Amino acid sequence: MSKQELVELKIPGTTGSIKIGNIYTVSPKADGESILTYEGQGLAKPIDPELNTLVNPPFNVDMGVWDLGFHEHSPCLNGMDDTTKKAHLAKVKKYIVEPVENIKGEGFLDHKSTNKNLDDWMINLAVGNYFDTNKPLHLFSLYAAMLGKELAPKEQETNPIYRKAQFCVENKENEVNIKQNRAFNKSKAIGQFHQLLETDRKHLYAVLNYLGIAASKSTPDHTLNSLFERWLDNYKVKDTGEEFVNKTKYFVTEKGKEELYLYQQLEDLVKKGTIKHINKSFYLDGEDLGTHLKTIASQIVEDDIKKEQILEMHMALDK
Repeated sequence: MSKQELVELKIPGTTGSIKIGNIYTVSPKADGESILTYEGQGLAKPIDPELNTLVNPPFNVDMGVWDLGFHEHSPCLNGMDDTTKKAHLAKVKKYIVEPVENIKGEGFLDHKSTNKNLDDWMINLAVGNYFDTNKPLHLFSLYAAMLGKELAPKEQETNPIYRKAQFCVENKENEVNIKQNRAFNKSKAIGQFHQLLETDRKHLYAVLNYLGIAASKSTPDHTLNSLFERWLDNYKVKDTGEEFVNKTKYFVTEKGKEELYLYQQLEDLVKKGTIKHINKSFYLDGEDLGTHLKTIASQIVEDDIKKEQILEMHMALDK
């Protein structure tokens, strides 16, 4: 579908719309009451890079139906004039209902409460996730999340109707540009990887372990290269090449070095049982530090008292 042929699908009951044929990416949502409170990003608190939310398509409890705007009596279409409603129903039938049911089977999007397909349909929202609206299942998930006000259009993120949304969605780039950017970033990452392999293996191992790639001086180079390239190719929700390049740059700064070192210490303290991992959270002396070690490290690096506590506890491990 070319740029000239893009069809705009408005989301009932919201200020949002989707241009079918574009790629949409998920980004953090600003806190409307705390604009420009965190490093100029309009965020009330630091972004948790591992935060994700699973949401269902919207269900109208009062009417006992899946409220997707695919049926003329859908509650979300109330107040819509007949001409607009007819046009909307024709669009969703052509671009969502028929293509999705061609893939998943007739009746998959039925609005009745007994339809367990929609009960089981979970939409994963996380920073960096993307929806390719050329793909029917992606388009349906994006439409459903926006209809349920779980995703706010970037330009409308402070609108009160999206108060429950944790994320924004924005029309970024077409698929060709995304693939080109990822290929370019992958090439840069591979170059950076081999440069570090030659010049600073210790730093490379630390960065790779931070990113979830098990690496040590005992790992043969060919195995390490294979593990790294496999990780690079796993870009379902984020640009892994860009992430690697950005992390290697950040972790050579003074603050970055400190954060990476803290992360390694936290991992050691967890392995030794000093920090307890209970029900997804990490606890130190009964204090809930959070659910992700990377986020905890990024917060502790700003807290001199907590940082000193971690350093002392880690030193005690060697005694």
